[in-house]
Amino acid sequence: MSSSGASGATTARQVVDALAEHEDAIGDLYAAYGMCFTEAASFWQGLSAEEYGHGSLMRDLSASEREPATFIDSRRFPLPELRAATRAVRDQMEVAENSRLTLVQALQTALDFEQEIVERDAYQVFASDSANVARVLSHLRVSSERHRDSIRDLLMRQPR
Repeated sequence: MSSSGASGATTARQVVDALAEHEDAIGDLYAAYGMCFTEAASFWQGLSAEEYGHGSLMRDLSASEREPATFIDSRRFPLPELRAATRAVRDQMEVAENSRLTLVQALQTALDFEQEIVERDAYQVFASDSANVARVLSHLRVSSERHRDSIRDLLMRQPR
């Protein structure tokens, strides 16, 4: 799959679609964790559902916005990095499905993914963002922080 539009440049739709795919991949990973760890299934299912909701928000944004500059800023959302991050999440799904992963390991992996999102400040809202883009990005930022905190809290309660 090419990372560019007809003109050779990355398009906003490609970036938004890649962001949606990343959110869906994290949702899939958390769903897989829910299947692996029945004692924490409701925790993982709740996170998974929210991640799928994030993917839907991104797709709605893509459908409603006309090539928002927010998403074609290659420093803010570099398409190759987004795709690599999604592959990394998918790789962790294979680990979850094909190994004897512990709950602590799963929580640490999830924490790492959520912490990376927060630290990159990818969902920071800028004054130039449209009201709709700002609303979605703010929601995703707050949700990522909440996910990070809830994962960290559960991890801290696990015996080592």
